[in-house]
Amino acid sequence: MKVAISKPTYPVVGETDPRNLIFSTEYGTLKYFATGTFEIYIDGDLCGNLESVGGHTIDHNLGYYPFVEIYVGNPIGSYEYCPTKSGGASTYWDITYIITTTYIRVYAQIAGFSSQPTFYFKYFIYKNDLDL
Repeated sequence: MKVAISKPTYPVVGETDPRNLIFSTEYGTLKYFATGTFEIYIDGDLCGNLESVGGHTIDHNLGYYPFVEIYVGNPIGSYEYCPTKSGGASTYWDITYIITTTYIRVYAQIAGFSSQPTFYFKYFIYKNDLDL
């Protein structure tokens, strides 16, 4: 499977000229730009059974929409791919993100918690390495 993102005004479907692509896995242009970890802490005591939202912003300033992977730690110590949502008998959480040309914003939303859950994240940002 090929993953590609074209430059503005170029169609991604059928584009074969790598100079018209931001990146493409077909040409081996996808390289690590940044990686890291962060956490989002939400004080459920402040909201009781109401909904509460926390967030975190990662600046990249690449000038285009990069390919990203974001994972959130789960209670058994492994990581799940984002976006994700789950819940229990009376609790619910939903984690998603948006990507812009200058930053990535991750949101964690909870409902039904009377504690202070902390969500742990790992992220990977990839960039075009063609220098075109």
